[in-house]
Amino acid sequence: MNHLEAVFDRSADAISRVYKSLEPAFDLAKINEAEFWRNVNSALHTNVEPRLLSSLVTTSCSLEPTVCAIVERYSPYCCIVAYSNYRKEWFDRLDRRLRLSDRFSRIFLSSETGYLKPDPAVPSYLARALNCAVEQLVLIDDEEANTDAFQSAGAKAIKYRDPYGLEAELHTIVNNRSIDYEERYSGVFLMTPTKALVLQRRDISPTIANPGLLSVFGGRANPRESMTEAAARELREETMLKIGNDDLEHVFEAGCKIEEGKWMRCSFFVVRNVSLTDIELQEGTNIEVWSAMEALALKDLTPVTRAALGTLLYDGII
Repeated sequence: MNHLEAVFDRSADAISRVYKSLEPAFDLAKINEAEFWRNVNSALHTNVEPRLLSSLVTTSCSLEPTVCAIVERYSPYCCIVAYSNYRKEWFDRLDRRLRLSDRFSRIFLSSETGYLKPDPAVPSYLARALNCAVEQLVLIDDEEANTDAFQSAGAKAIKYRDPYGLEAELHTIVNNRSIDYEERYSGVFLMTPTKALVLQRRDISPTIANPGLLSVFGGRANPRESMTEAAARELREETMLKIGNDDLEHVFEAGCKIEEGKWMRCSFFVVRNVSLTDIELQEGTNIEVWSAMEALALKDLTPVTRAALGTLLYDGII
């Protein structure tokens, strides 16, 4: 949207309002690319070259590497297809650059099917096309209206927020023993009585993961430990806090790729009402205290910690 603001010299809200009002007709192939941009220019009282506008939109699209890794991880065991509210002209350009057709078994575009999500006809259309029951479908989508439509039709759906939470949810739904984790990790958010977060600045060492970044307290579970037991042990080793299992509130599950062909399951917990004077740091360079919103805005937060924190804030857990 930033690029469009620059070339249109209009506010993001004005552009978004016009764009979204005209987008369905384009996505259903009722108007072509030239007509779409002509209508946008007319509504905004601008005269920007359509080819430039299309180029700005299509080149701004990218693939999230962890999502690509998840697709590769589950492809041997599931038929993974894409269904997009998108127009054929732009998809072909994206496909040449991002190789989307190589990543999915099939790709469905609204401009070809005639159905826009969240149209309730989409689940049954896909079930017929894939020769399966609607109940066998699992939609992953970042729009709640789309996930609600699939669930109402009897399919399963995952509201996408981040790739790490997605992997854990998908793993639970697919429930295939061949898709396993090589490592397990427990992480703990410490909260003060004023609901500030206590985080650990990790050591700067090439032998540890995420050196120098800000993270929760925690570490890898031993083979025979439960995730809760691992969280309590790691907290004791890193802070000298003696926290009972009942004080560890389980809040988030994540799956992340740790190296080629190896994945780690991450369980996150919250311990509330922790006094800073009780913490005796044994690992890391120091502790840092932030509000949850401040912490989420930090650029040096570890990726999985950021994903967990974002979900906790979104769900009102902290």
